[in-house]
Amino acid sequence: MLGALGQGRLLAQVPYFDELGLKSSAAMCQDFDNLILKDLEKLLAQTGDFDILVNTFQAAEQTHITNRRNPDIAMTCPFQGGAFKRDKGVTRVHALRSDPHPWSAQSGYTGAIAFGNFLLQSLKSHSYQRTMLQKTRSTYKDWWYKQPNSLYYLESED
Repeated sequence: MLGALGQGRLLAQVPYFDELGLKSSAAMCQDFDNLILKDLEKLLAQTGDFDILVNTFQAAEQTHITNRRNPDIAMTCPFQGGAFKRDKGVTRVHALRSDPHPWSAQSGYTGAIAFGNFLLQSLKSHSYQRTMLQKTRSTYKDWWYKQPNSLYYLESED
């Protein structure tokens, strides 16, 4: 499972995924600061270790890590879209904030049910993903996906 989250969602949703029996292998967090370090340590003790990529959801980085990790379900924020070229489940972490329908609620019991429905949708049908995979060209060249690190173009700090 791969989530694209803000730091508040990171702290709240990863334990929820864990309660549902879904292991988070990596999370992409739009913001991260030292205010959440103690909470993050508690989260890691509860759910186990996972990779965190802090970025602004750059499409190239997100596509790279999703391709490299190849999770059973890739979760993404609807603001940057979720049409990855893959033959496995993709769903959104949350609804667009202007989406008032109960099926896309974000909090409380209704939100938990709505999120469960997002997960079920991602597992039920992959026809959209298969069509995208078969009928569209990849946005990135093969050499991009072969890079061991999606941030390879930055100088590493030793």
